[in-house]
Amino acid sequence: MILDLRVKIKENNAETIIKKLKQRIVLLEEELELMKEERDNGQKNYEILETKYKRALEKWEEEKDLIRYDKELSLQEVSQLKISLQEKENIIDENKDSIAFISKMLTQTNQMNNELNQKMQSLNEELDKANKNYHESQKSSKLAEGYEKHLEIYIEDITDKEKKIDRFNESVEAIIEVAIQIKNLKEEIAQKISNSESWEGKFPEEIKYLEFQKENISNIYEKLNASIIDYIEINAIASDKTIRSKLADLNADIKRQISIKEKYQTKYNNSKQEIIRLAASISSLKDLHKDEISKLKKIIDSNVILFEKLKNANHENKEKLIGKDLEIKKLENKIKVQNEKIDDFITQKEEFSLREEGLKLQLEHFKSKMMKLLEERRSADFDLSIRENNLEKSLWKIDSLKDELMKRENEIVKKNQKLILLETEMQRLKTNINKYIYHNRNIEGNLLGNYLKELATRDQKIEI
Repeated sequence: MILDLRVKIKENNAETIIKKLKQRIVLLEEELELMKEERDNGQKNYEILETKYKRALEKWEEEKDLIRYDKELSLQEVSQLKISLQEKENIIDENKDSIAFISKMLTQTNQMNNELNQKMQSLNEELDKANKNYHESQKSSKLAEGYEKHLEIYIEDITDKEKKIDRFNESVEAIIEVAIQIKNLKEEIAQKISNSESWEGKFPEEIKYLEFQKENISNIYEKLNASIIDYIEINAIASDKTIRSKLADLNADIKRQISIKEKYQTKYNNSKQEIIRLAASISSLKDLHKDEISKLKKIIDSNVILFEKLKNANHENKEKLIGKDLEIKKLENKIKVQNEKIDDFITQKEEFSLREEGLKLQLEHFKSKMMKLLEERRSADFDLSIRENNLEKSLWKIDSLKDELMKRENEIVKKNQKLILLETEMQRLKTNINKYIYHNRNIEGNLLGNYLKELATRDQKIEI
């Protein structure tokens, strides 16, 4: 009875265990399905995450290449901008050197021009002097020509005056002769008077002769007066020394001649009373006339020499004036060339100044553009740094994704291992159940207990 009870208990326990095992198998199958589903979902999520990881990694590589390219391009742009800026500054420096050279040349040219102007001024002064001398020589030439004409007139007058002097001398000789006759007649009359007590009514012929001689003497006096006037005119002209001393000597000579005229006029007036003394004076006057004629000839000769000198001086002054004119024309041409050079230099300087202003404006524009580009470069660098930071963050995300992938992969591996264990265990349980069903009656209770313990231990291991 006890054995039957034991067998009954064992049967009940076995059924319970089998029932529980079947329930557990069902649960394990459900869990297995869920785990397979989770594994499949995990595999899909893993594949999605792997695709996302690969895309993120590719995007990161692309962004990295773009950042590197942008950096290189930005560095190239900055380098090119620096080179362009240096080229612009070099051009401006060259332009400054050109302007400095042109300014130097312009200064030198201005100095040369000032020297030429000074020389031109001195030459103009010399030309003014030469013109004055030329005008003076022209005046002298004209005066000399006038003197030449006067000389011709003088020569004609000399001939005429020589004739007048001859007539004067003839008149003087006639007067002397008449004076001698009158003297002789006076002596004869005086002799006759001294020899006679009364002279009235006497000497009718002598009185007629005296009357005739009186009239003759009057005519001779008129001729003498005309001769003296001619003589005065001769002396007035012959003493004309204006050829050598301008008009001062002439005025003095005229005054002297007037004085001579007055003196001879006085002599003429006195000669009416003193014919003999006049005759002696006339004799000395004749010698004086010879001296005056000789002086006049000397004056004419000196005037001829002076005229030749004046002509030569005028010719020399004319040649000097022509030479000065040529020199001035050369200097004017030289100054014209220098002025053209100065104008060219000024034009070049203005062009270079305009070019410099343009280059400065270009440089300022270029600098502002460069500053703008540098600002953009800084902004781009900042953006690049942000992008690099974002890239770094994305790399962290990629790493986290990678870690997540590894984790998921490990989970999938574990789940696969667990699934394999579960499947193995289920298979073993099924086998054991079948064995237990067929051989349960022969199995001792303690074996079942041990088995259950072992099963529980295995379940714990599987869960772990």
